[in-house]
Amino acid sequence: MHDNSQNGDAKQVAFDDAALKRPRELEDWLNFYLYHPLSWKIANGLSRTAITPNLVSLAGGLSVVTCAYFYTIPSWPQAVIIGLLAHMLWHVLDGADGDLARINGKVSPHGEIVDGLSDYLSHIILYCMMAHLLAAGLGSKVAWAVVIAAGLSRIVQANFYEVRRRQYQLWVYNRGWLKQFSRHDISPGIGLNIVAQMYLRLSQHALAADRSIDSALSAAQGNPKVQRNVRETIIRHHRPLLGPLGLLSANHRTIFLGLAMLAGMPLWYFLYEIILLNGALIWLKILFIRADRAMVAELLTLDGSPRSARR
Repeated sequence: MHDNSQNGDAKQVAFDDAALKRPRELEDWLNFYLYHPLSWKIANGLSRTAITPNLVSLAGGLSVVTCAYFYTIPSWPQAVIIGLLAHMLWHVLDGADGDLARINGKVSPHGEIVDGLSDYLSHIILYCMMAHLLAAGLGSKVAWAVVIAAGLSRIVQANFYEVRRRQYQLWVYNRGWLKQFSRHDISPGIGLNIVAQMYLRLSQHALAADRSIDSALSAAQGNPKVQRNVRETIIRHHRPLLGPLGLLSANHRTIFLGLAMLAGMPLWYFLYEIILLNGALIWLKILFIRADRAMVAELLTLDGSPRSARR
């Protein structure tokens, strides 16, 4: 495992994906047994073609738009089932683009942004079409208010979920992510740079002690024993929270939305995001803040750990 990703120099970041496998503790049962095995098969097949990871990301976005179409046409339950399957296909393609990038050695911050934009924009279309559907029963103003509140909640919830998982992978497996790059390394286009900076600014609400822990890992370079102790400390405090963190995953949202549509009650899904998932977000944020504080305090006791971690 290379450790140069901790030195703060974006150009020296190494994506340590030699095994091309996701850590098991980050996989729920849907990802582990269904989505990601299919993702790997698709990516492995596409690696022999000229199809790029960005094209796979766009195909995933189109599958969400397809889901939106079938969810909003009057053909129950056939259209709803097709919509749910199209939404589940997005999960497969969302994993395949990353797998393809790793197989072809094309992992980059630019690709990460394109993937994220495709996901967010396609779901904005889905939510807008769902608002139109809800307007028939709730009225336009109420329907749009509910959907906008749910959409904004999803953005914050998904950001927290993604950032905590990516930061864990950086600390434990040295797998780089967007936070390590300067804006000049992200994309030649100013538009994508702006989007990336907005994403990173939002991500700050998810990270409490990341600088202290980054400092501990950086100071431990060249000392394998301290490196191992630091990573073991991170795993001990953070791994138990990865399961509960899955409450905010897109997997649960997709299934819950499909069930709500089958029940003929799409409003249930948006209330689920606004009430239950925002409650889960607050609870999880408290848990992670406590874990971060306990972790930093323990890092101070490790032999060779930096005193700067106290900050």
